[in-house]
Amino acid sequence: MLREEMLELLKKGEKPIDLAIQKWTDISKVPSKANSGVRHQLDEGKSNCALCEKYEECELCPLFLQFGVYCDESNSVKDKKYKNDFYAQFRDTGKAEKMLDALQEVKKNIIKLDAKSEEIKKNWEKKEDKSSFKSKKGDSNSSIDKRKFDAYKNPAVNEANFIN
Repeated sequence: MLREEMLELLKKGEKPIDLAIQKWTDISKVPSKANSGVRHQLDEGKSNCALCEKYEECELCPLFLQFGVYCDESNSVKDKKYKNDFYAQFRDTGKAEKMLDALQEVKKNIIKLDAKSEEIKKNWEKKEDKSSFKSKKGDSNSSIDKRKFDAYKNPAVNEANFIN
């Protein structure tokens, strides 16, 4: 599914999590080495992600709330966070299955995760500017202190989902 189709389906009321699953299903059907150009067109990172379109901030995304890792963190195999960095695993292996599994897990919890996302937004509106908890714009390798984010912004998030 390309960006234009994804945006049209969002306008029609399709659920972002279902569109994200469809995107990664489409990617998984294209052989990893056979046609990387097609895979790149389907992927396009944040610009072709229904979750990014809906939630706009990584910290509000259910994938982040479930697993505590930014999609654009680019962890390496040596990093502790790599096991939950499904995008980095896709980048390194060409296999989309772990991302699909993660999205299916998110879908099971989407109602709770959406409620957490709304709670965070309300807390941001009530408390200090959220920018103190975000990475600097353009610095895809820096990340927030997730435990600080969890304790201060969103006490409802299960700490077990975050990695030291």
